Amino acid sequence: CATSSSQRSLDIVRGFADEGFLVASRIADLGDVALARGDDAMAARHFREALDMLAQSAPDSLAVSAILTKLGVVSAAGSPSPSIDHLETALAIAARLGPGTLYEARPAYELAMLNRDNDSDTALAYFEQAIDALEAQRRLIGGPDDVNARFAAQFEHFYKDYVRFLADLDRLDAAAYTLNRYRAQNLRLLLAERNLEATELPPELRDERERLNREYGL
Repeated sequence: CATSSSQRSLDIVRGFADEGFLVASRIADLGDVALARGDDAMAARHFREALDMLAQSAPDSLAVSAILTKLGVVSAAGSPSPSIDHLETALAIAARLGPGTLYEARPAYELAMLNRDNDSDTALAYFEQAIDALEAQRRLIGGPDDVNARFAAQFEHFYKDYVRFLADLDRLDAAAYTLNRYRAQNLRLLLAERNLEATELPPELRDERERLNREYGL
């Protein structure tokens, strides 16, 4: 199972590595497994252990940012204050060391979700930061349409939650734009999965594809 595999990996690494980045990564993997099982307490324990280890070897790193984000998600099930602290620290590190990447997008999204019911201005700023970072990461990935669109599809919930939030704020034009942009990405994925070249498309669909690419910067 995933837990025993991760534990074996950790035992092997501990056999030849000083307690540092590599061991901390394996401990964080155990936290991921516990989180997937729904064992938030065990996940938090592993994440904290990994952070304590990284505090010695890589205290200011994207690895710390990533684990703080995961710990923030776990903590959100209880009091929101600890999770907000973890996520804000994770976002500050990511915005400085890895701007325009998933390291920035993930904590920004989680902070948006935590603030959406009590501080709409703050939530809106975090949503915009998350989507901007996600789109920047998509552009960095580049590659063929299927790779690019599959990446966007993994983060469908970012777009959907942002659209719902915009609609709740009665910002319907912005909500429609975001929704149409996401639909345009889905169209790219559909065409890529069927291995259709632009020249093989019916003229009206080819025109629509080009219009969407122009309008939404895809």
